[in-house]
Amino acid sequence: ADVLVPLLDIPKLATKYQADAQISFHFDHDGDSDSATSASGITQYYYHDSGHGLASAMHNALNSLPLTNRGMDTAQYVVLDHATQPATLLELGYINNPSDFKYIRSTQYQKQIATDITKGLTTYFTDEAGKK
Repeated sequence: ADVLVPLLDIPKLATKYQADAQISFHFDHDGDSDSATSASGITQYYYHDSGHGLASAMHNALNSLPLTNRGMDTAQYVVLDHATQPATLLELGYINNPSDFKYIRSTQYQKQIATDITKGLTTYFTDEAGKK
């Protein structure tokens, strides 16, 4: 169902179900809601050091998307700050940029995101297993 999940509930659910990692999918927005923006691209965020490796794996995996990868950054977003496991927040395009939005709406882009994130998770968990 299409339901609004309060942001603080996301890390609580991840903790409750003992998730190995938490990925929060978002589509960015820049500026006034009624106007288009020139901002474009994707970004990967983490807050705690434990999320750096996960964000890095996502960064590398998402480089094949047609939108510019703006890189990784730290941010004290609620879904990251309250996470008890490795966590990343992925901004996957700007909804108020007409060019980005054209990609965001396309099934092909959505499938590519899913494929790339799966590759990133495989890399991340393989690397983590190798550290143990």
